Amino acid sequence: MALMLPTRISPDVRSTAERRVFEWLQNDPETDGWVVLHSLGLARHQRLLFGEVDFVVLAPNLGVFCLEVKGGRVSRESGLWTFTDRFGQSNRKARGPFDQAREGMFSLIRELDCRMPSESDVSHLLFGYGVVFPDIDFDVVGPDYDLVQVWDRSKIAQSNISVFIKRVSRYTQKKQVRINGNVGERRLPTRQDVRQIADVLRGDFDCPVLLATQLNETERELNQLTHEQFRCLDMFEDNKRILVEGYAGTGKTLLAVEMARRAIERGERVALLCFNKALGEWLNTQLCGPRNKGSYIGTFHSFLLFNVNERRTSLDSTFYSRTLPDLFISHYRSAQFDRLIVDEAQDLVRKNYLPVFDNILREGFDRGRWALFGDFSKQSIFQSGKTAETLISMVEDCSTFARARLTINCRNTKNIGIAIHLVCGTTCSYPPAAMAGPPVTYIRWTDEEDERLQILEQFHRLEEEGVSGDDVVILTPRSPCESVASCVVSELPANSAFTGIKVSSIAAFKGLESKVVFLVDCESFSNVSLYYVGMSRATTKLVVFENERAEKQRLSLMEEYFDV
Repeated sequence: MALMLPTRISPDVRSTAERRVFEWLQNDPETDGWVVLHSLGLARHQRLLFGEVDFVVLAPNLGVFCLEVKGGRVSRESGLWTFTDRFGQSNRKARGPFDQAREGMFSLIRELDCRMPSESDVSHLLFGYGVVFPDIDFDVVGPDYDLVQVWDRSKIAQSNISVFIKRVSRYTQKKQVRINGNVGERRLPTRQDVRQIADVLRGDFDCPVLLATQLNETERELNQLTHEQFRCLDMFEDNKRILVEGYAGTGKTLLAVEMARRAIERGERVALLCFNKALGEWLNTQLCGPRNKGSYIGTFHSFLLFNVNERRTSLDSTFYSRTLPDLFISHYRSAQFDRLIVDEAQDLVRKNYLPVFDNILREGFDRGRWALFGDFSKQSIFQSGKTAETLISMVEDCSTFARARLTINCRNTKNIGIAIHLVCGTTCSYPPAAMAGPPVTYIRWTDEEDERLQILEQFHRLEEEGVSGDDVVILTPRSPCESVASCVVSELPANSAFTGIKVSSIAAFKGLESKVVFLVDCESFSNVSLYYVGMSRATTKLVVFENERAEKQRLSLMEEYFDV
């Protein structure tokens, strides 16, 4: 049986004649060792800008043959050929099937001369051509072809297609000798010749898309607002106060920024507040500009410190949670903001903070304009023991508001989303055209030295994929100075693409994202909320470095999901 390339005929091929010839060549027991190329395109065609050969038969010890297939009715009148298919549709051509097959053969020889190694000496191989008429008896004699080159309905009924190819081979050899004498005798291809020609004309190849390209493409796709998010923006115009809930990656921060931008452009004084310093700095870069006069964009605590003229930074948590808010309220008397927007609101909905919101907002928290964006059920890592219901009830005690929920993940690729779902138990839907992305990589380490070497190896692979350090962040459940990542970064050579790469605790990076995330120092997945935050920071590529204990926990969590 012949090797067919492609191995299956495309469903786009409408010609039943070509389908039958494909099957005959594929199933003929005498075609063992043959290679048959179906629908071979030729850019360097002899007559056309682009030509195509229906079948190229590479037969060891017989030759290389181009076959033209014509199904249905065939006629010629006034020098024009007419081909009518089974649907009654006709096509008229000045070039007949024998011309097409012969021109395809010479174009193929030219193509191989250009692409084959010089030592192959393709020009001395035997090339021939023929025409297959599966539906008709063709016995019309013509000066430009020989009936030996025809395989029609009557011959199909009597023999296999291999018989036809052998007959064309003998005919072509005799014709060569008759015209050119023994000097012009062509060499018959060996099995090695056949494999080499097939590889040149339709060889296997794999040109992978570099990860750097995937990162950029994913970023382009994810930076577009979904229809769901646009609906939320419309709701903001109709409701003075709104609480927006959504899992990580559903676009809460994107909406908070867009809402602030629109309000500032209308001349409103806006307070856009968050908990994390890194997120506050990022928000400021998104909205910096001359129109921001009178607005404040940054962290909640920086805003309080500025207004009470307090510069201390290394203080205990009690100062920030109780003393500082009380100091602010006693010093601050002016409600200066037209609108309050809080991102990662689950971190700032606290008994001592809500009076601050009431104090700074025109008309107060009860009647003023505000929007709270948060993941109250999964990302409340700074308020242990507080449920989503408890946090939202605190807001309800202070004001009335509309509620909206975001459900479409527009940050993470599907593979990352599935991994988060299996480990952390969250479920999001995705836009119809969401990208699958690279698979999540889990790497087990035995000790700190082993983890260090594994991280360096992954850096090397990313560098080969064209990824830069700006696209990567290393997250750890520990303090960065206690992480093995700090040692790795300090060892990188000065010319490394990853020199100066960012290392952050998971908590400090909450609310932000990176194209590639290395989640290191994973010793236990017991703190599901923390690892939910860490895993969901990656938009395209996630690499998790875990020890044996963490690996067992992760697999157990996945098994629990599949057992449900």
